[in-house]
Amino acid sequence: MNIARGYAKEEETYTTPVWQVCAVRRDAEGNIIEREYCWRDQVMTREKDVPIDPAVEKRKLAGLERKRESVAKATRQAIATCRATYPE
Repeated sequence: MNIARGYAKEEETYTTPVWQVCAVRRDAEGNIIEREYCWRDQVMTREKDVPIDPAVEKRKLAGLERKRESVAKATRQAIATCRATYPE
């Protein structure tokens, strides 16, 4: 998908100040009579576009596809051995 798009998506974490209730005062019945506000930092995330080198990404993809095939072959062999050792 990144290769077709020409860029990747990365998650970026940042902080931003938010105005929020920090404390409340209540009367004897529990009703809020006063709110105290303050600035607090809130951690947020966003996606950003990051340029890629399509040639490098294609080489990585080809390598991963070769590795997947190698792992799949080894897995098939292990399953066959297991079934021969422990038939159902």
